[in-house]
Amino acid sequence: MENFQAIYNSIYKNYEISQKVNIDFYFKKIKKIVLSLDSFTFYNSVSAMSSSKIEGEEMEIDSYLKYKTNNVKYLSSLVQKPNDLFNAYLFAQKNKLSKSTVLKAHKIISKHLLHTHFRGKVRDSDMVIKDGKTGKIVFEACLKEIVSEEFDSFMKEVSILLKKDLSLMETFFYASLIHLQFVKIHPFDDGNGRVGRLLEKWFLAEKLGQNAWFIQSELNYWNKRNPFYSNLSKVGFFYDKLNYNNALDFLMMLPKSLK
Repeated sequence: MENFQAIYNSIYKNYEISQKVNIDFYFKKIKKIVLSLDSFTFYNSVSAMSSSKIEGEEMEIDSYLKYKTNNVKYLSSLVQKPNDLFNAYLFAQKNKLSKSTVLKAHKIISKHLLHTHFRGKVRDSDMVIKDGKTGKIVFEACLKEIVSEEFDSFMKEVSILLKKDLSLMETFFYASLIHLQFVKIHPFDDGNGRVGRLLEKWFLAEKLGQNAWFIQSELNYWNKRNPFYSNLSKVGFFYDKLNYNNALDFLMMLPKSLK
């Protein structure tokens, strides 16, 4: 896994120069949203359902909102996996980001995805990631022989960042990079996309406060899912040949969520 600091040194200046979004201006607006049970229910619902739809879930975002806020009844098969992700957001909002809590969050997310044995555990098999529509292989995940070591190194890098003083723009840069690197490692048998998007938001909230949970990054990725996957692929196909100099287009997507 390439060191976060090395990637920062290589591309952050270009990220800063190319940034078209006034992050400070838009985040100040988000900080004005009142922290309440209703606001968290609303934004968590949109986040969880948007992230679920990226993974192919059928339920519409508006329908899930009706289910969560108006008690409209839907088939359990439609709401089970989005509910698991919703519960993982609640868990993250009450717990500090660490390796152990990420594993617990995956266990919650994968309740209706994986057999008990595979929940909250690093995979022990090789994996390729395919396009859900075409079946085309998009990229190769980290090899099984090193995935546990790579995940440990990744979480150590995250823990260093959590203790580091960062500017607002640097925080957004690193949150996106955490998302990207996690997805490329793909440490679990399933649920990696959901966890990656949760991790991005979790890091923002740890650094910037609880209102960061109201940033609609998952909805932005769903609405722009074609460039989302395209930008993800630009970093490279093979894990051992990833080039993070090509990560800018992906990293620039998160600030656009503020609008």
